[in-house]
Amino acid sequence: MLQGFWPEIPPEENPVSAITNGVHLPTFLATEWSDTFDRFLGVGWQHRLEQANTWEQIRAIPDHVFWSVRQYLKSQMLELVHQRVRQQHYRNQESESHVDRLLRYADPRKPNVLTVGFAKVASVSLTNHVLGLPEKDLFLALGSNAAGLRIDFLGF
Repeated sequence: MLQGFWPEIPPEENPVSAITNGVHLPTFLATEWSDTFDRFLGVGWQHRLEQANTWEQIRAIPDHVFWSVRQYLKSQMLELVHQRVRQQHYRNQESESHVDRLLRYADPRKPNVLTVGFAKVASVSLTNHVLGLPEKDLFLALGSNAAGLRIDFLGF
């Protein structure tokens, strides 16, 4: 699957074997997005997603509106990450300075940092394939650019 994206990777080493078919929109979509779509597309837009006109209306939503909703939700996510990481480290009796070092780039007040997230099934080798870096270079590359990129590994 997706072999065309990484032709240099032999098929037996391809880390992608499945993609989720879809989502249940009412439970997947943040309330802020639903409210934004209600405002610009009108009530009932969820029932018109297969109509080309609906997608034209979505593309017509001003960029600054999309960006502000996105940044707000990202800040909320980072705030939740802060809370949960602090709780976990408190339970594990980790030092406060260690937690501060872990969270310094996950600042909810600065959501402009590119965030790449993996959950449960991700591994270092998958990350290397996705980022296109050899394993030995992955952490060196991140170290030199840590202020502009954050990679979150969740559920391990």
